Amino acid sequence: MRKYLTLGNYTPEGLTGARSDTFAVREEATKRAVEKVGGTVHEYGFSFGEYDFVVLASFPDDQAAAAVALVAGSTGTVSVTTIPLMSAAELDQASALGDSMTFKAAGSGRG
Repeated sequence: MRKYLTLGNYTPEGLTGARSDTFAVREEATKRAVEKVGGTVHEYGFSFGEYDFVVLASFPDDQAAAAVALVAGSTGTVSVTTIPLMSAAELDQASALGDSMTFKAAGSGRG
C-alpha cells in the first residue's frame, strides 16, 4: 500500500468543535474513516505554525485516499492537502523511465 502525507488546518468552527469534542476524539474519528476504506494511520500529530495537524497513512489506492480527503473537506471544519509518497525504488524507476524521453524547454523551438 502506498503511504500518503496529509497536512490539515481547522477552520475557526472546526477548531471550536475539536476543542469541545477533544483532540483525541478527532484523532480517533480520523483513524476510523481511514480504516473504513482499508487504510491504516501510522502517525497522527498536532502541530502549530502553518498546519494544525499532520497524518501519515497508508491506503490501498488513490481513490481510497481521495475519499477520506473529500469527506473530511466537505465537513467545512477542516481543509486538507494529501500528498502521495514514493519510495526510493519507485523514484528510481521513474528516473529510469525519464531517461527514455526528451522534453524541450519552452521557447527552445518546436517540439
